[in-house]
Amino acid sequence: MKNTISFRALFFSFSLFLCSMASFAQDATVVIGKQTWSVANFDLEYFSDGTPITQAKDISEWKMYAESGTPAWCYYNFDAKLGKKYGKLYNIHAVLSARGLAPVGFHVADNSDWNILKEYLGGAGSAVIKMKSTSGWMYDANGKNEVQFNALPGGYLNDDDTFSGLTFIGAWWTSNEYAANITESGKTKLYSFGLYAVNSSNKHYGFPVRYVKN
Repeated sequence: MKNTISFRALFFSFSLFLCSMASFAQDATVVIGKQTWSVANFDLEYFSDGTPITQAKDISEWKMYAESGTPAWCYYNFDAKLGKKYGKLYNIHAVLSARGLAPVGFHVADNSDWNILKEYLGGAGSAVIKMKSTSGWMYDANGKNEVQFNALPGGYLNDDDTFSGLTFIGAWWTSNEYAANITESGKTKLYSFGLYAVNSSNKHYGFPVRYVKN
């Protein structure tokens, strides 16, 4: 009995260690001007209060959670291997949940945050080059990643329940209603989408999330 109890205690401690390591990885940030941003797309399965976020394992589940108002996430093309690089795609219900999608002390970046970042980096055209990763973009569209934002072309899940944009579009939720686009034409294109949170036509979308310090 003692050995069983000890093993369970050890297993529990190890589980906590793994959780703390995952949290540590997600807590990696970079200071850009007066803002502190996450350096990777959000990749956790829990709200900040510890409540699990439901995983959609196929498109039928994604549709079901979208229609029922259930916070959910999935991998691009439901492929966990892609998640290792690009993080998770979340639905609007997860972004707007009162449980808090971002870690304590942070919030999902809103339009003001994106605009402050854009202006600090010299406007859309300059920001695009400074934010994009140095590899991984199609059509020779890589950036310089000067500010270590490491914007990756992870694509998104469209409102018609199809995936799009992998390797050539970077898109992120904003946490309020109106778009704050960071765009540049041609090969340097980088998008930041802010979709209408209260519009029923967009609840099927899935986008990555970046967070910024309060």
